[in-house]
Amino acid sequence: MARTYAGILGALACFLLIIRGLFLDLPANHVLTSGLIVFLIFSFTGFCIGYIADKSMQETQESCFKEKMSGLQVAIASKSFSTRDKSV
Repeated sequence: MARTYAGILGALACFLLIIRGLFLDLPANHVLTSGLIVFLIFSFTGFCIGYIADKSMQETQESCFKEKMSGLQVAIASKSFSTRDKSV
């Protein structure tokens, strides 16, 4: 997810800067240099956002899975305990 966010934000920022350069009739050298800098900055920012989002989703899924598994273990333990009582 981090690489996806990095690619999307970097490309979007570079695209918008190139469009801005076309409308303002800026020299290509200035537009491309600024575009590269903006691309790198926004790619890094997108990578950080994607990394945080991916980690938070993983932690949420992991905690939900652990919660369900502990609930199942309690249910199995109580069921086996109640069948032992009936057989004795």
